[in-house]
Amino acid sequence: MGEEQPLRRKSVTSGAAFLRRGGIVGGIASVTLVLLLASLLASTPAADLAIHGGRAEAFVAQCQPPNQPTNLSPADGEQGVSLTPTLECSAFSPAYAGDTHAASQWRVTTTPGDYGCPVFDSGPDTIRLLQLTLDTGILGGNTTYYWQVRHRGSGDLWSDWSQETSFTTQNRPPYQPSCVCPENGATGVALSPTLQSSAFSDPDAGDSHAASQWQVTVTSGDYGNPIFDSGVDSFSLRQVTVPAGRLSGNTTYYWHVRHQDNHGLWSAWSQEFSFTVQNRPPDRPIAISPEDGASGIALNPTLCSSAFSDPDVGDTHAATQWQVTATPGDYADPVWLSLEVTSALTQITVPGGLLNGNTAYCWRVRYQDNQGDWSEWSEESRFTTLNRPPDQPAAVSPASGATDIGPSVILESSAFSDPDVGDMHAASQWQVTTNAGDYGNPIFDNAHETGSSLTSIVVTACSLSPGTTYYWRVRYRDNHGAWSDWSQESSFSTQSAPPDTPPVSTENHPPDRPVCIAPENGARNVSTAPTLESSAFHDLDAGDSQAASQWQITTISGDYRQPVVDRLESLNSAIFADERLSPGTTYFWRVRYQDNHGAWSEWSEESSFTTAAQPAAGDTGGINRASWLYLAAVVAVAVLAVAAVLWRNARATAMATR
Repeated sequence: MGEEQPLRRKSVTSGAAFLRRGGIVGGIASVTLVLLLASLLASTPAADLAIHGGRAEAFVAQCQPPNQPTNLSPADGEQGVSLTPTLECSAFSPAYAGDTHAASQWRVTTTPGDYGCPVFDSGPDTIRLLQLTLDTGILGGNTTYYWQVRHRGSGDLWSDWSQETSFTTQNRPPYQPSCVCPENGATGVALSPTLQSSAFSDPDAGDSHAASQWQVTVTSGDYGNPIFDSGVDSFSLRQVTVPAGRLSGNTTYYWHVRHQDNHGLWSAWSQEFSFTVQNRPPDRPIAISPEDGASGIALNPTLCSSAFSDPDVGDTHAATQWQVTATPGDYADPVWLSLEVTSALTQITVPGGLLNGNTAYCWRVRYQDNQGDWSEWSEESRFTTLNRPPDQPAAVSPASGATDIGPSVILESSAFSDPDVGDMHAASQWQVTTNAGDYGNPIFDNAHETGSSLTSIVVTACSLSPGTTYYWRVRYRDNHGAWSDWSQESSFSTQSAPPDTPPVSTENHPPDRPVCIAPENGARNVSTAPTLESSAFHDLDAGDSQAASQWQITTISGDYRQPVVDRLESLNSAIFADERLSPGTTYFWRVRYQDNHGAWSEWSEESSFTTAAQPAAGDTGGINRASWLYLAAVVAVAVLAVAAVLWRNARATAMATR
């Protein structure tokens, strides 16, 4: 027996060592232990069993694993747990005295009961026996995790795993976003720019973008009183448009943005960006003077416009530009385009020599601010320049100082000229006087309207005296009623009167005052080319004969200063076919006679007639039958008068011979 004890001790010791090495665990270990003990008892004498009984009991105790631990912290179901929590379990509880805590194993998963691929598995940990702090980066925010732990005793046996408990980590804020657009330092940005940020990003899987907040300020870093604050905006998540009217032109602004996740946590504000808003042009000016539609404006007018106004605070008036055109709305080729004027910015005088008289012009103006931006052109305004009179005409013929002119004279003047393009020669006025420079009471003052020869007129012998120096001048009127200056005075002298044959010893008497015969006074529907008839020539002086007759027609009763017709004839009737009168018009007329000595009768009493509303078909202004008969009678009387004169002269000669 003394030889077998070592063998039995060796077997028991070997079996225990085998179990300590962990070859068989759990239920298999227990079965093996029972079989081993049964074998040992069967082969050992009773005396030996008594000797080794205590050691067997000790061996059996050493094969028991530690008691199952309990999860203490975090509490089961706890929320808002740190992302680096400290897991804590109950104290080591051995199954037999003398067993000590050799190691712990901790593991964490996201799927309850499934530790096949855990989030964390410490493996046998001989240091962190009752608590373990998870390192950063292992757990995710706002996530539910499940965990358990087991203990290993000094006999290398593991306890059962603890009952699984769970905890939920706290939510982490989104990552700080970035400003994307406008780019930092951008210039010329619109007045209602669209701000853009980077995409939403969150460290917690599954978190989503719930809102954004945008702020714009004029002072870098100071958002205490921002120009624009979107507030919590759940719609404009990655871009927002700043409402119109919030920003001013040519101003630098600063902005930032932050993101909020679906759990209500905000990110940090983005890094600040800046941008400069584009400059706004000045307000559209107003054309003030000349007023729209004004007329009679000088040829070098002063244009005036409204005061400068700009929507951007601090902008100033830097320049003005003016345009004048003759075609409304067309400034492609303006009559005048000013330079960019930098002084006297709201008024300018158009240089002389550019505008024509009596012409309609249009003008407009625009302003430039100190940032170089131009306003819109003002609304077009119109004015009409005053009409300029024709150029002063010149006396052409007779040459100044000419002599031996007569008995009648044709006064001729230079061609019409006017500084205003398009103006026409409408009338001329001629004056003849016997006193140089004195036209207060001229012997001849007549005006010819359009339709007559406007650069010449006949002054008949009845208006001139033989052997006399006359002075004359002329002026022109344009189609707008403006008169030129009078021409320089010119002079001529009439030829001396031939001696009477035979000499007249007594004073010559003027002819008798004639009488207007046809048309009858007040006649109506008279031809526009009428024939005027007067009474027969009669003179107190025997032998005097009719040398001329002067006919005048006017439209103003008693006013013959500017007659429509003023003509010299030699008979008692005159046909006015060349001076065709206006239809439906009342005319007044008179006539006077001149004898062969140059003496004029008084003017006849005035007579009137009214022309037909429309000229009669075939009306040629010719002499009717009654006129021909009357004319024949006048001729017969004239022949008898001439015969009487000849007979008297012949008789006087015969008596002188005796």
